[in-house]
Amino acid sequence: MPFLVAIALGLVFGLLTGGRIGNLARLRFRWPWLILAAVVVREAVLVTPLSRVDAARFGYALSLLAIVVWTVFHLERLSGIWLVTAGTALNLLVVVVNGARMPVAPESAGVLVQRGTVGPYMLSWDQTRISTCWETGSGCIRCPRPTAPGMC
Repeated sequence: MPFLVAIALGLVFGLLTGGRIGNLARLRFRWPWLILAAVVVREAVLVTPLSRVDAARFGYALSLLAIVVWTVFHLERLSGIWLVTAGTALNLLVVVVNGARMPVAPESAGVLVQRGTVGPYMLSWDQTRISTCWETGSGCIRCPRPTAPGMC
């Protein structure tokens, strides 16, 4: 849902600052179906019963890759799209090095604490690659091992 919320907020902010929906309609996007499909797959893996299917995490990773590819081909058409490209590419990096899962800090995990994984998310722990880092400027801060079943 955060991705869809960001899109909606961007539209609202654009309208509030004098933009027009008609300007968006005049843009000629390459492969508009690709970005729509990627966003739908990404959100479906997060908010539908697919979140309980282990293999769905690979669909999540592929949707992130599709978003990165689509935004790269639109860098010259949309002035701020590089921010989406950079952020999504960094998320994709973390997901790829963690076996198609996005680590979540235990204090922010909610239901993950009981389940260990939900869809593409997993608890961050001392074996997580690219976990919570740079908080003190002296390197990585390792998260303690969670007590969730199946994590140790």
